[in-house]
Amino acid sequence: MSPKREKYLILYGNDALIFDAKTDKLLIKGSIKTNEREITDFVKWLNDDELVVVVNHHTTNIFGRFKTSDFKDFQLIEKIEKTIKRRYSNSYNKQLVQKNNDKKIVIQYENGETWDTGLAFEFTGFCWSNDDRYLQVSNDNEEYLIDTVTKTTRKTYLMSSNWAPTKNLLMFMGHSVYGPETQEVTYINRSGIPQNSIDTRIWSPNSEKILIATGKELFVSNINIPEVPPKKLLKVDEPSYLEEKFFWSKDGRSLFGIYQRTARNIVKPLDFIAFKINLVTGKVQEVYLNDAYY
Repeated sequence: MSPKREKYLILYGNDALIFDAKTDKLLIKGSIKTNEREITDFVKWLNDDELVVVVNHHTTNIFGRFKTSDFKDFQLIEKIEKTIKRRYSNSYNKQLVQKNNDKKIVIQYENGETWDTGLAFEFTGFCWSNDDRYLQVSNDNEEYLIDTVTKTTRKTYLMSSNWAPTKNLLMFMGHSVYGPETQEVTYINRSGIPQNSIDTRIWSPNSEKILIATGKELFVSNINIPEVPPKKLLKVDEPSYLEEKFFWSKDGRSLFGIYQRTARNIVKPLDFIAFKINLVTGKVQEVYLNDAYY
């Protein structure tokens, strides 16, 4: 979702699609991969009209961060050394840096200062907290929480975690919230959610609610009243299933998403339906996306 919540981006297959958040109208359709270049990573929205992406240009052999508004024209912001991994914090004032030869995990600050965390492993996952203080890094075997202010590290077991957008709270395993400053864990009631389901979990903009999607159903939990069972918002019938793409409105009063169903047109296998849920009234609006993906 763009900073002003006026547009949202969906990456599907080789398509990069930008929609109007109010009307769900398809505004821009671009390609992730062409003969000339390939987008290897979506970094962030720069503003409501431009995005920052990592691009590997095959024709010029340039690998770096570019800004684009239409996924056709790209303007170079910064070249990236292929022998060094760099993962920027949300405000770009800190970097997680790792050289391919030694695998050391190093934090680089805005003033150029570096801190060797003492950790050294090939990380496959990373997640910065909203204020850029904490960094969660992991691979298949180990996981650590890095405090870039106190310059300390702590081994954790918070698998499948992600940070709240406005608070230093780390959601993990879909039913627990961890506060690194207090080191307290809050357990969320999961009554009504299928056991052993593979969930998609997304924080609300104010960091007080969590959207939980199971493939067939959508729920919302309030972390301020964790003992209360989550509220079911939507259920789709067989053979439909929910896409793993959901967005909150800026005020947290609405949810947007997409689900698939067997196509009405025998020429194509699936139909895509965009929906909007008003959390105050419970009303669900649906928009048939027609040929947006074909």
